[in-house]
Amino acid sequence: MAFIDEFADVMPASLTYNVASSSIDEYGRPTYGAAQTVACRIQGRNRQIRTLTDEQKISRVQIYTGAVTGITTRDRITLPSPWTPTTPVILDVRPLVDEAGVIGETIYT
Repeated sequence: MAFIDEFADVMPASLTYNVASSSIDEYGRPTYGAAQTVACRIQGRNRQIRTLTDEQKISRVQIYTGAVTGITTRDRITLPSPWTPTTPVILDVRPLVDEAGVIGETIYT
C-alpha cells in the first residue's frame, strides 16, 4: 500500500489555486487561470527554508497536497478560513515522495 493511500485520510482541507499565465494586465500585474481545488493538509509551524533565489526565509504555513499540481512560486493559492492571510506568498514548492514516486507537493508560505 502506498503512503498516499494512508495520507489521504489526514487531508481534511481543500486548497484553491490559480496557475499564473505568461501575460500581465494593463497595470503590470500577473494574470491567472481558472481556479482549481486539491485536497490538502495545512500545518502552521515556523520553519526556516531556502528559496529558489538562495534566500533564507521563515515559512509559517506548510501545505501538503494529495496530488501533483504543478504549483510554482508564481502561482496564487487561497487558504480556507481560519488561516490568515488567505492568499499568502509562495516561498517554495517541493515534491512529496514515497516508495511509489512523487505523490504530491509541499508548499511553503
